[in-house]
Amino acid sequence: MTRPIDLKYLAQNNHLENRLMILSVNQKCNLKCSYCRGDMDDWYDKLALNSKNADLPKESWAELIRLCKQINVNEILLTGGEPLIYKYLHEFTLFLKHNKIKFQIHTNGLSKKGIDYLSFLKQEEIYPILNVSSELTNEMQEKIRGGSIPIKFMEEAINLGFKTDIKI
Repeated sequence: MTRPIDLKYLAQNNHLENRLMILSVNQKCNLKCSYCRGDMDDWYDKLALNSKNADLPKESWAELIRLCKQINVNEILLTGGEPLIYKYLHEFTLFLKHNKIKFQIHTNGLSKKGIDYLSFLKQEEIYPILNVSSELTNEMQEKIRGGSIPIKFMEEAINLGFKTDIKI
């Protein structure tokens, strides 16, 4: 039996009630994906080095919350670079929780800090949706991203009870 479609969800004005902010918390990444860096060596990292805002500054967090409340943002998608290597990620996560802002994380799942962050989230009883980017096969993952499919991260996330979406 199929579920009926909620037509309100499909309406053009749905975004007025359910706003998602996509927030890049950093410009650093632990991979060298061909679609981010193209033929240039480390252009993403060079961009971050030349930027005054390579990381989302802690001083802007309060303004971010004010803006979310002002325009009715009810969820933030944390992205980057690679958000799991954002130097203030634990603190920022607790800040979002304290301010009752739901969030998701878009990650490659290959950061050395990934499993530790999952344990931190579990300990703090914070359950964001994890959007894990990967390629379809190990060969494609190695060629395009320079790494393996993040199976260990995804298994750990699922074992700890996190909703984990795979973006291929």
